[in-house]
Amino acid sequence: MSVKNGKDGRFMRASLRVHDWPDRSKLRLAVSIVGLLDLTAIFLGTYPKTAGSFKVAWSVGSVGVITFLGYLMVETIMRSDVRPLTAKEVTARAQGDASLGTDGRGKVSPTQIRDAIAVTVVVVYLTMLGLVLFDASAVASGTSADNLISSFTTLAIFVITFYFGSKAVDSYVSIKTAEKPT
Repeated sequence: MSVKNGKDGRFMRASLRVHDWPDRSKLRLAVSIVGLLDLTAIFLGTYPKTAGSFKVAWSVGSVGVITFLGYLMVETIMRSDVRPLTAKEVTARAQGDASLGTDGRGKVSPTQIRDAIAVTVVVVYLTMLGLVLFDASAVASGTSADNLISSFTTLAIFVITFYFGSKAVDSYVSIKTAEKPT
């Protein structure tokens, strides 16, 4: 749902943040970089010539770290305010003013952390599942692989359940506080 802003002709999303095309290209670039880094980590862990020095465990761990930090980077790009900095803000940043950011810039919210954890667990789970199912030589086979996948399946189920459950509780609380007369 987009609404045209009368002042400068740019489009505003339902969240009422102005998005320009340069921000979308930055977003595409950031998502592409995160994806390529994830694929590189998987490749290094499974390619026979590099598998000796870069084990599959390091590969899966790297996918987790890259995905978590990359998702936070993408969320920061998506939720950033696109208005230009004022002269006062530029001066404060140059002087390293710690109080800068009271308008929400540069702060990571608990919602962003919750989203990043959920995305990371799902991506790492799918990576491990793919490695166990399609590259049996890369991962320990037998009972240890079965235990690993069943434990990670349980973890992924819990994370996804609590992710949606906490969103429902947040929505309920915000509705109840909005209904409360002041």
